[in-house]
Amino acid sequence: MGYTEIKTAVILAAGNGSRLRPFTNFIPKTMVPYRDKPLIYHHIMNCYNNGIKDIIVVTRKDEDNDYSFRFQNEYLKDLERQLRDKDKEVRIKLIYQEEDKYLKKPKGPAAALAMAEDELRGKSYITLLGDNLIIDRHEKYESLMKNLIDIYNGCPLYYFENLDKEIAKKGGVVKGNKLNYLDKILLDTTDAIEKPNDDVIEKRFGVKDRYEVMSGGMYIFNEKSMDSIKNVKPGANNEMHLTDAINDQIKSKNSKVVGVLLKNSLYTAVDFGAINSWLSINLKEENIEEFKKAIDNYPSELRNLIYENIRKIYNNDTTKQKN
Repeated sequence: MGYTEIKTAVILAAGNGSRLRPFTNFIPKTMVPYRDKPLIYHHIMNCYNNGIKDIIVVTRKDEDNDYSFRFQNEYLKDLERQLRDKDKEVRIKLIYQEEDKYLKKPKGPAAALAMAEDELRGKSYITLLGDNLIIDRHEKYESLMKNLIDIYNGCPLYYFENLDKEIAKKGGVVKGNKLNYLDKILLDTTDAIEKPNDDVIEKRFGVKDRYEVMSGGMYIFNEKSMDSIKNVKPGANNEMHLTDAINDQIKSKNSKVVGVLLKNSLYTAVDFGAINSWLSINLKEENIEEFKKAIDNYPSELRNLIYENIRKIYNNDTTKQKN
């Protein structure tokens, strides 16, 4: 067991899902299925199976006839009832975030997490980006969440990978001093920036083909982190990012921030906010039958959209093989 027990999780599930249009005209991005269950179900059960029973979901109320969030919120209330039938300690609390009236979208993950400040005061807590999922490749191994919880010693943690430059530029790029620890590489982080352009990434992180980048949308924050989270200003895409909150905490020197990489990676980080990656993971042989069960229950318009995009993926793959 680490420094302190992690008893609370926050799932950020209020985003517009613009990269998943037109699917998110029907359902929120956190309700798209992985296999036969909504993405948010997997987040909830990952928390519960790792001993976290106090779960906060930052979501949205219905605005401008956006019925899809009502669907998500009712689903979460029903899931809480099911879990409480066998475990009365479970709580799924919904906190509602309004969208920015000018941008016509939420203000970003840091702004969403700040909505839960009153619930998080004095706590260490795990935070999950609702449109990311870390999939354990081998069931016999411990989950990434358990690995992070077990290694937690009071310093904020995140999972990172070493990725190609063009992929890295789309996320939170980090650097720091590496330390080997058992089956892990720890990164004592000294700098972090969200979605840097070529000039910035090369100036701050050096000219390289590959960079360390936060991955999988899973973080552990400590009781001091909220000051930095609330201090974030609009950054990349005019949103408030957790990467910038982490960098603020590093620069304020009120806590070290540590990245964690398993030397023999047992996990696949999937961006469910992008059409191709969401569909591709579900089209794997071990997932496709369960996935079909989920989409066959959808309204015909949504179901047809999904099958249309699946055909596009197959056609693209066939074309690549011929070339």
